[in-house]
Amino acid sequence: MQTQPESPLRRRNGFAQLIAARPASLLERWEVALAPSMDALSPDERAAVRQIISRFSQACVGYLEHRSEEILASAAAWLGPSGMIQRFTLAQLQEFVGAFHQAAWPLAALHANGDVSALLEAAETITECSLAAIRSVACEHQRRILNEANETAEFGFTLAEVTRSVTSSLNLDEVLQLVCEEGARLTAVEGTLVRLLEEDGTLVCRAVWGSGLEAARGSVIFTDDTQLLCSRAVRSRRVQTGTTTRDLPLDPNPMARIPGRACLAVPIIAKGEVLGAMLFLGTQNHGPFDLVRDAELVLTAELLVGQIALAIYNARLHAQVRSLVYALDHIGECVLVVDSEGRIVYANQAVMRALDYPPPELVGQSLLVLAFEAAEDGATRRVIRESFMEMREGEVIWRHRSGAPVPFHVVSAPMGGEGSGVSRVVILARDVTEEKRRQEEEKAHRTELQCKNQELEAFVYTVSHDLRSPLVSLHGLTGMLRIEAGDALGENARHLLDRLDANVLRMERLIGDLLQFSRVGRHLQQEVVALDDAMAEIATDWQERLNARGIRLDVAPSLPVVYADRTSLRQVMDNLIGNAAKFMSDNPAPRIEVGGFVEGDAAHLYVRDNGIGIAPEYHERVFVIFQRLHTEADVEGTGVGLAIVRKVIESLGGKVWIESQVGEGCTVHFTLPAREKGG
Repeated sequence: MQTQPESPLRRRNGFAQLIAARPASLLERWEVALAPSMDALSPDERAAVRQIISRFSQACVGYLEHRSEEILASAAAWLGPSGMIQRFTLAQLQEFVGAFHQAAWPLAALHANGDVSALLEAAETITECSLAAIRSVACEHQRRILNEANETAEFGFTLAEVTRSVTSSLNLDEVLQLVCEEGARLTAVEGTLVRLLEEDGTLVCRAVWGSGLEAARGSVIFTDDTQLLCSRAVRSRRVQTGTTTRDLPLDPNPMARIPGRACLAVPIIAKGEVLGAMLFLGTQNHGPFDLVRDAELVLTAELLVGQIALAIYNARLHAQVRSLVYALDHIGECVLVVDSEGRIVYANQAVMRALDYPPPELVGQSLLVLAFEAAEDGATRRVIRESFMEMREGEVIWRHRSGAPVPFHVVSAPMGGEGSGVSRVVILARDVTEEKRRQEEEKAHRTELQCKNQELEAFVYTVSHDLRSPLVSLHGLTGMLRIEAGDALGENARHLLDRLDANVLRMERLIGDLLQFSRVGRHLQQEVVALDDAMAEIATDWQERLNARGIRLDVAPSLPVVYADRTSLRQVMDNLIGNAAKFMSDNPAPRIEVGGFVEGDAAHLYVRDNGIGIAPEYHERVFVIFQRLHTEADVEGTGVGLAIVRKVIESLGGKVWIESQVGEGCTVHFTLPAREKGG
């Protein structure tokens, strides 16, 4: 019999509660139902019937307390929508009571003469049989519940073991094999197989379980092959069903050669990413899998696949952590992680190399254990305190195991972002001992150079002063000789006086250039200089002299803006343009080009000509003071110009070099800061 959809019998123990709540009403209703026969009974007989009905009612209550679905279902037909017992005849009562036990009534129907003794005998028999049936059904129900509980407990235990193995093992292949074996047992299938998705789009079999399936291990299929069940599961991201004959005809593994076997493929998905698929091979007697009919099996399969996804995620995470630890242990900088209490929770191998402290020895210690003077070290305390709010950068001095101070440049930042809720800080510390040593050496070297430059400048000034006086006198004497001797001077004497005057002038220029060279870099006033404006002024000043020699000067538009000393920059450009003009030789179309561009933080400038060029072996020599490649008779000059150029450029923070070949012109390159440092 079917239960009413809205009946209280749909709720366990509902009927028992109804009877227990209204025993008197129940007896009254049964009396009404038996009224035609009860009227013919004596008071004692009616009392006996009432006692039998009461005992039967109590038996029903006792049985229903065991929550038996069988009795509830059989009694449902006698209840109306309200759950109350309907009026029924004695024959119907006989049928209803007989539902508690599948035995024939001793009395088929009440005789017309109202044989009360027969009724009483039948009622007694019904009651005893009902109680026995109730006890039997209750015991069977308890056994079934116990078996189901045992099966559920075993399933939970097995799944828990799989989960424990997944979370504790870092060997992915071992976990996959375990899931295959336990998955086959939990789902009662004949074989299982796991395929993982590779970067090239193939699905590789990593684990199998089942008779004759071992040969499938390592086999490869393609995700774009829609005839294969695993491929379809991966592409659709949904559970797929089919048979080995229809769905796996091209699968190279032995499973494909098992005809007509039902298969179930479940995609392995973690965090939205498809990682592969797990295949379940049904037993020989199992029909095609149905997602509705086999919902319990599908659910179990999805739980197992979830464990695979977790295992893959754990394996990948472990590989990433291992790779990160390896990388951190092989970088030159020290990496430390401290908690909110300032305790070190991680230190890489660079700490060992820099401070001679093994990382395990530092873990759990306060960061202040590294401070050179723990009680006085404000820098290390600031690192701990301020880094939890924002990224910080600075210098600290930590203590080597030997007790020696070691300077570090540190960058610290809250892990996971900035804010008061951060519980850890990562510190990147770079040992700057060598940098400090080089800085000290450079500082000492600069100081030494400054002293030497001052000495050289004083010497040059003294020499130039001492030399200029006799040169002036000598120049004056030659003039007086010309005047006094007049026409009496012979041709040879005039030639000697001309040579003397030329040497005096050359000596004066040399002394002037030497003084100029000694003063380079003394009083630099670096500022932002727009080269477009500066070169326009320089080109105007040179235009007349260049035009007189037929030399064309081209200045590229949009020259960089540089950070330099304007006067020194003018000196550089004058020297380079002048040099280019001097070495044009007899070129029929002499040309000088000035251009530049920006490279990162530097402005790259050049002065190019199409003159005689310079052999590569002399590219460095031309920047040495007083070094000349041509005699003064061929090309005028003192050999100081390019030396001044190099000294100015290097004083401004740049560098200078030459590109040239003999007969192919020359290009002088130099760089300058494109902006102020730190600007």
